[in-house]
Amino acid sequence: MAATTENLIAQGTLTTLLSTELNSLASGSYSSLGSAFNNVFATSNLNGYFLADVMLNLAAYTGTPTAGSYFGVWFIPAIDGSNYDTNGSTISVGPDVIIPLDALASGPYQRTIRNIWLPCGLFKTLGQNNGSGITFAASGNTVKVRPVSLQSQ
Repeated sequence: MAATTENLIAQGTLTTLLSTELNSLASGSYSSLGSAFNNVFATSNLNGYFLADVMLNLAAYTGTPTAGSYFGVWFIPAIDGSNYDTNGSTISVGPDVIIPLDALASGPYQRTIRNIWLPCGLFKTLGQNNGSGITFAASGNTVKVRPVSLQSQ
C-alpha cells in the first residue's frame, strides 16, 4: 500500500475583506462591517474553502504601535442567509484571527497569519485596532485572504 501525502495548496488569488473600513481607524476602535461574502462551493467568492491565509496591510502611519497590541478580525455569520449576528461597540467573543502589531515606527506594515478557519456560508468581516496607540492611515489599509486547500496525493 502506497503512502499518502497531505499537502496544503494555495488556491486562487487574494480576496479583500476589509479596505476603506480601516481608513483612519483609531486605537481601540472597531471598523464598520465589510462586504458580504458567501463561502459556499461553486460560488464566485471563496468557493467553500475552509482554510485561508489572512494578511493585514497597513499603509504608512504616524508613530509606533504599542508592544503587545494586535489587530483583531471577526467573521460575522448570517447562518440563515440574511440576518447577521449582532455586533455593537463591544464584542463578547474573542476574534477569529489575532494579528500581532509589531512596534515598528511609521509603517508600512504587513503580517500574514496562516491556516485560519473560514466560516461556511454567508459572512461579513469586522476588525479592531486593539491597543496599538496609533491611528491607521487615511487610506491604503487592507485585510485580505487567500484560500488554502488540503489535498491528498
